[in-house]
Amino acid sequence: YGKHEYDMIILHHIFGIEWPNGQLQTKTSTLVVHGGEKMTAMAKTVAIPAAIAAELILEGKIKSAGVMGPLDASIYTPILKALKSEGVIFVERDQRSQKVY
Repeated sequence: YGKHEYDMIILHHIFGIEWPNGQLQTKTSTLVVHGGEKMTAMAKTVAIPAAIAAELILEGKIKSAGVMGPLDASIYTPILKALKSEGVIFVERDQRSQKVY
């Protein structure tokens, strides 16, 4: 990067759900992180979560051992909470539609 050029990360997920009763639902999750002079967006989204997880392990707040996927709420909830305080925030939206006939 040149002087005053910074990285940016954009993550956008769209989930389309059709429920058994025919109702349609769309859920989206969006993350936009800008890098800056003190820290890159990559560091904010990779290094900080790893450091938070390491801290939680050392504090005994994560009891699991081995390689873990990000599917356990006891792991991802405190990490997402800590990331929020670092300005890394996912914006989630939920839209429901009429029944499909």
